[in-house]
Amino acid sequence: VQSSCPDEIHDLTWDTLLENNKLETVKYYRDNLWIYSSTVTLTPRFEDRNLTLRCKAQMGGRDGQMGGTVESELQLNLQYKPRNVSISMTIDGKAAASRMKEGDQVAL
Repeated sequence: VQSSCPDEIHDLTWDTLLENNKLETVKYYRDNLWIYSSTVTLTPRFEDRNLTLRCKAQMGGRDGQMGGTVESELQLNLQYKPRNVSISMTIDGKAAASRMKEGDQVAL
């Protein structure tokens, strides 16, 4: 979030945080603007797939007026390797596993 006033941003918060996260918020001045940045570092779990992370900046008002809220969100698009996969094969209605041995090639 950028602002021309150093005290305009009152708070940067994350709506959704996971158990194993690290949060860092910084404020610095560059090119005549105050830059407010909040970074969350996390290690998502399988259960966190399709989770939406949302960051909110609460803006302060000027001359006693209420400020607004600016939001940004990101949906986690996690991809995992298959879990607990089993394959069975039949040939002419009979289990073919007894004919297969480790290292044999099979086309699926």
